[in-house]
Amino acid sequence: MSAAGNTLEETMAIIASANSVVQDPAAIGTALKTISMRIRGAKTELEAAGEDVEGMAESTAKLREEMKALTGVDIMIDENTFKSTYDIFDELSKVWSQLTDIQQASVTELIAGKRNGNIVNALMTNFDIARDTMEKSVANIA
Repeated sequence: MSAAGNTLEETMAIIASANSVVQDPAAIGTALKTISMRIRGAKTELEAAGEDVEGMAESTAKLREEMKALTGVDIMIDENTFKSTYDIFDELSKVWSQLTDIQQASVTELIAGKRNGNIVNALMTNFDIARDTMEKSVANIA
């Protein structure tokens, strides 16, 4: 998750949020690795790992365009820098309930594929747990 721009605290927050529903940290870890590679367009690495690339955008530019069209969320800070996975999920969770079922399904398939959709759905419906975990983590550091 570090390679996807996440701090240790952000990673723990995402895992805590998904685990509140899924109850399988190992599966969540694998899913998050796959999701971060799909967001960053690492199709070759995904195929080499035997992961599903069906429904994956053909390029970062295409994924960025599709995500913005579906959700209004930009996966990039600028033309050369991705947002952290945490920041992307945080922004998505704020608009998730306003999306249609079709939009949610499209976003889920774009970033998670068919096999990891349950992880994205758990995150989107419970991201308040991730935010709370981050707040507590930051408070403990300070």
